[in-house]
Amino acid sequence: MQYSSKTVGPEQDVIANKHLAKALEAAEFPNGSTAPIAGKASLTDGPSAGLEKLRRKKRDEASVEFIGGFAKRQSFEGQYHLFEIAVFGAVFATIIYLQLLAILSGFSSAWVMPVTVVAMVSSLSFAAFRLIRVQNQALKEKTEILANRLESIEDQSWEIRESEERYRSLAEAFGDLVVHRDLQGNVLFANEAFRRNFGDMTDQSLSLEARRFQLDPLSGSDPGPMEFEKSEPQARDIHLGTLQGPRWFSWLDIAIRDEVTGMSAIVSVAREITDRKETEAILLDAKKRAESASRAKSRFLATVSHEIRTPLNGILGMANLLTDTRLSPTQNAYVEAVKTSGKSLFSLVEDILDIAKIEAEKLVLRPEKTSIHSLVEDVVELLANASHSKGLEIVSYVAADVPDTVLVDRNRLRQVILNIVNNAVKFTTEGGVLVEVTNVQACSSENTVRLKFLIQDTGQGLAEEDRKKIFGEFEQVDTARNRHHNGAGLGLAISQRIIGKMGGKIHVESELGEGSQFSFELEIPIAGAVTKTQKAAKLKFESILLIAPDGFERKVSANHIRDNGGKVVLCASEKEAVAAISKSVKDVRPVDMVIADCRLPLDVPAFIEQLRGLTKHPFKAVVTIDPVNRSSVEEMLEHGIDGWLIRPIRARSIEESLVGREPSLKTLQKSIEDEKPSKTSALSTDTALNILLADDNKINQLLANALLERSGHSSTVVDDGRSAVDAFEQSLSANSNSFDLILMDLHMPDMDGIEAIGKIRAIEASKGLLETPILVLSADEQDEVRIAAKEVGANGFVSKPIDAEQLGNAVRLAIGENEPDEPSICDKAS
Repeated sequence: MQYSSKTVGPEQDVIANKHLAKALEAAEFPNGSTAPIAGKASLTDGPSAGLEKLRRKKRDEASVEFIGGFAKRQSFEGQYHLFEIAVFGAVFATIIYLQLLAILSGFSSAWVMPVTVVAMVSSLSFAAFRLIRVQNQALKEKTEILANRLESIEDQSWEIRESEERYRSLAEAFGDLVVHRDLQGNVLFANEAFRRNFGDMTDQSLSLEARRFQLDPLSGSDPGPMEFEKSEPQARDIHLGTLQGPRWFSWLDIAIRDEVTGMSAIVSVAREITDRKETEAILLDAKKRAESASRAKSRFLATVSHEIRTPLNGILGMANLLTDTRLSPTQNAYVEAVKTSGKSLFSLVEDILDIAKIEAEKLVLRPEKTSIHSLVEDVVELLANASHSKGLEIVSYVAADVPDTVLVDRNRLRQVILNIVNNAVKFTTEGGVLVEVTNVQACSSENTVRLKFLIQDTGQGLAEEDRKKIFGEFEQVDTARNRHHNGAGLGLAISQRIIGKMGGKIHVESELGEGSQFSFELEIPIAGAVTKTQKAAKLKFESILLIAPDGFERKVSANHIRDNGGKVVLCASEKEAVAAISKSVKDVRPVDMVIADCRLPLDVPAFIEQLRGLTKHPFKAVVTIDPVNRSSVEEMLEHGIDGWLIRPIRARSIEESLVGREPSLKTLQKSIEDEKPSKTSALSTDTALNILLADDNKINQLLANALLERSGHSSTVVDDGRSAVDAFEQSLSANSNSFDLILMDLHMPDMDGIEAIGKIRAIEASKGLLETPILVLSADEQDEVRIAAKEVGANGFVSKPIDAEQLGNAVRLAIGENEPDEPSICDKAS
């Protein structure tokens, strides 16, 4: 198509004010701008023709109005003149009549004729003067009417020209393309922006084909002819070729119909959006590259973690097996060092995977029924050994009004508390650590509760700049080369993200040298009894003397006693205890129980005997001891001690002491035996099992086979999934050697574990057999892998490095010896 650059003359200018106004009023672009215009004209008229039509119309209206008024006035004036002529005619007739009468009567008529003539002339002159004056008045009024009408027309014409010029300037100035076409595509009007992009198609010297404009998109599809039955504008983004090259436009078509001619046409308004489209393309490309990088990172982390976990499984597993052999003290120390290093590396891998899941927004919370009391106490007991070895107290307190069971992701909440408490123990050199859970307030729903978790320590504290950065990834307070504490600086970052996912935020309050206090609040659904039951009515020992060093442990023990309805007197020394006993005797308020902490610098049995000598009222004596000192309890029981509490003290232990239930010496001896690690019973079951083990790693094969044989099970070991399927089929054909359990690795050559499980399940279905329990043993911790394993029929998922106790529980659960107390690991991935 050839374009002309000739300017547009007034005779070809086809802006129709009304239609252009409708177009711009309806034009709404991505930035929300609009351009209202109003006016009237014909579709084929330019501004000059439109103005002339308006002038003719106004002039005709004025003429009709004037002529109508003048005709009415002339009719009235004519009637008035006829009346005057009639009056003068009557006078003249009267004079003639008098003249005739005088003549007939014989009177002289010489004076009558002159008088009559004068009267007639005067009457006619007066009538003529009157008529001229009225006509002059009418002509003057007509002139004034015409002048007023002309002035009004000139004012309206000026307003029209001004409005037309304003809207023309607007159409040119706001930068958008405006084009007016008939249904055949002939351009009736185009503004400068359109002509700049597509050329001048309004030049009458061009051929009809050259003046026709049809949308011909370079990409995408044109919606086709407009449907005039639909009044809604049609908008779309369209890619068009222009004189400056390909350009993107936000194009808006509006169907119009001329009120005068009835012709239909299209007014189009378009805005160039090439920059926006290019930006969108760049952003889309960046998004695709970011998603690809994220997937690649996830694959990389999964691969690396698998490759790290696999040798870790061998390191830790073989170290555990080595401890079962006869070792010298030095060799045993070396093995323990290997195990400690392996566990540290395993913890680092777990943290890195958690960060990757969080960044990829794949961290999924799996709420389940959880006892907050047990969860917190388990964490404290887990870290008790490390705390006591540093001479620190570590204790937990869960308020009495905290619900027994709630719905929360137990593993993630435990991970957060463990991270924070572990940091507290790590950075505290004296004093202790307190883990406290309180019920802040009942929520709006009766089925939810808001709990506050507080972890307080007496450590070195944090400076202000450290408080701001500790929740960052790989951030550490101690960054010097000679730093005292190891770690990658991921624990608190992960904890903050997890608590954020749960709807809370971790806050820290700390001053350098004054210790630290971490806290967060969570709104959690209740899944059990709303509050703990008060045991005040069951107490056998109501008045308790608690002798312990000042610290968290004494405070928490006193709270437990009060929660159960007891009264407690706190003493920090031998002198204070003697004074309290003496005061109870004077006030006739006997002490029912004395709880003495063995950390006090005194002979506890002898001191208890001394206190008993101060009062006639018998009381029960209980001591608190460290787990490592359990063997000394038997001797204490022989010297007047009635019971014991193991630090860290559990709430249930104090409750049982207050109601008079104490563990027997036999129970103590059993608990001491339970502290010794069991080397052979972790995988034991009621009957020996015939197990198929599929794993391509020789060390993992050796480790798993050793654990199974120690527990009395027999195993068949294969190196890949295809061999596992073949071995399974052979066991079925042998009839007497079918497998009781299958342990399946996932990443194996030739055929992976997922495919192998699917084929085994297909074989069972085709033969109508019951499904053989299958446990997945894998170092791949991705949720997708767990879900895939569950979908093909796996009964459980045990992650590497293999923990013998965890594997034993999974085995017993899979064969139906244990009832599940929580969802299976495969179920958790769903």
